[in-house]
Amino acid sequence: MGIILSKVASVFILMGLGFVLNKKGILPSEMDKVLSRLLMSVTSPCLIISTMASKEIGEGLWGNVITAMVLSIVYFGIFMAISEVLCRKILKIPADQDCGVYMMLFVSINNGFMGFPITLAIFGEDVLFYMVFFQVTQLLYLYGPGTVRLHYGDGEDFSRTKALKKILGPNTIAAVIGLIIMALSLKLPAFIMDPIDIIGDSTTMLSMLVIGMELGMSDFKSILKNKHLIIMSLIKMIICPVITFLVVNWLPIAVEIKIIMIFGAAFPSAVAVAAISAIENKNSVLGAEGVAITTLMSLVTIPLAAAVISMLYL
Repeated sequence: MGIILSKVASVFILMGLGFVLNKKGILPSEMDKVLSRLLMSVTSPCLIISTMASKEIGEGLWGNVITAMVLSIVYFGIFMAISEVLCRKILKIPADQDCGVYMMLFVSINNGFMGFPITLAIFGEDVLFYMVFFQVTQLLYLYGPGTVRLHYGDGEDFSRTKALKKILGPNTIAAVIGLIIMALSLKLPAFIMDPIDIIGDSTTMLSMLVIGMELGMSDFKSILKNKHLIIMSLIKMIICPVITFLVVNWLPIAVEIKIIMIFGAAFPSAVAVAAISAIENKNSVLGAEGVAITTLMSLVTIPLAAAVISMLYL
């Protein structure tokens, strides 16, 4: 337990450093997009390849991979249905008042940008390996049903070519490369793997600094005035992990898969929500605010989830 909490504290200290450096002007807001692109296009894909290339195919491994993918699909299906009821029936958010953005914020989780480095730091490469497949499924959601829902009520369509391009982005390509390396039992030479390992290892530090920067840029006074956003965020960050635990805990599946499902549900909304909203001419400011407030709440939910998981499964 002490080791787990120590690792969680280390990760959030980096996030706090990013917050302070942004407020001091050392990491100005202009650096946010540059560092985000570096993370999503370079360091995160390298982390995926490094993690998957280090795995040897053992008995039951492919069965676990398929299980992780199927459960991830079920996860997004269930919470898509819940978001529909919550946003339309309970909160009664009108279709023309960003209902689609709220629904995407509720369903998505920041398991790539934030989840990869934190999962690696706390639970190691064996658990991170399955988190990769969770993220691949989320990409299918974000640029498929998620993007469609952004246009809920306005009758607009979205570019399928653009969606496919986003789905087949650097992280997905890296996952495919990793699967090929595993399937063929390839042993890449050190002069190739060493740089990939070094670049991938930088993901934790960079991602936490960027998230801290984004919190530093957020206007929390404005966020706190949005009752719909606050209620949606509280339900997402508290109720969703509990529901996921109650469903997954009793399943006869590998412990690593239980961990990624429960731990993933404790993460904030995906950063990509704001970017996709901007591309689709929707309320990207609301998307950014949702990411900010759920990220702030995750300062509590992530350590709690890590503590519960360590007591039950480790």
